[in-house]
Amino acid sequence: MYSINAFDNIFVVNLIIDITFFMKRANHPDGLEPDRLHIFGVFHMRRDGTFVDHISEMLHTDAPVVLDFVGRDLQSRTRYYVYPIIDHVIRRESMGGGLSLSSRNDSCPLYVVQERDEYSIGLPLMFLPVNNSSDGVIRESSDLNIVFLWDTSCQNSTTVWSLGTFDEITRWQYIVTGGVIGNPGPSTVNNWFKIERYLEDYKLVFCPEVCCSCKVTCGDVGVFYEDRTQWLGLSDVPLPVMFEKPLT
Repeated sequence: MYSINAFDNIFVVNLIIDITFFMKRANHPDGLEPDRLHIFGVFHMRRDGTFVDHISEMLHTDAPVVLDFVGRDLQSRTRYYVYPIIDHVIRRESMGGGLSLSSRNDSCPLYVVQERDEYSIGLPLMFLPVNNSSDGVIRESSDLNIVFLWDTSCQNSTTVWSLGTFDEITRWQYIVTGGVIGNPGPSTVNNWFKIERYLEDYKLVFCPEVCCSCKVTCGDVGVFYEDRTQWLGLSDVPLPVMFEKPLT
């Protein structure tokens, strides 16, 4: 059975799947009733109206490993640079450079931006998955924190990515910093992102599955152009990206 609750433009579907295992009479303890497994899950609705299955991560744990631009496994707790991809060619072009930080309206926290200079590599960052695997790799569609490895000019703040509140003036929802690492739950749900396949490349996505009771609006991470700055935020047009591990 299922129920749908609407909160503004956010829909949460509570689903209970009743999986019945029919067993031979001789193998069942009382030989009368089949065993039953009840799985409770939450489905979030994406901005395009499709649903995200929160049961899938429990049932399919062997998701593909994310690869860097030379084909190596993307590792957790390792320095990387993130660059845009244009027409699936591994190079930086006029669309801009790597990812960095910038102040908006001369205030804190700092916002995540893309460098305008196509030759700027941006700031290094690392990925911290909610569940550390034994091999230390980052898998597609797994919840993770993204952290710039850089000192922030904002006191009592961090460089952990977080989804900011909806801006009523610009009508955009920006990616900001000031989040916390780990501690998944309602108070930190905005700090979790994912890396997903996008055609032949990758994209960054906000659609956390770390809190089944939380109501979130899923969306791709794209770029907004405003005041000669390329701000990152939720967008209908994702920014295709690649990952480069520095030599040192």
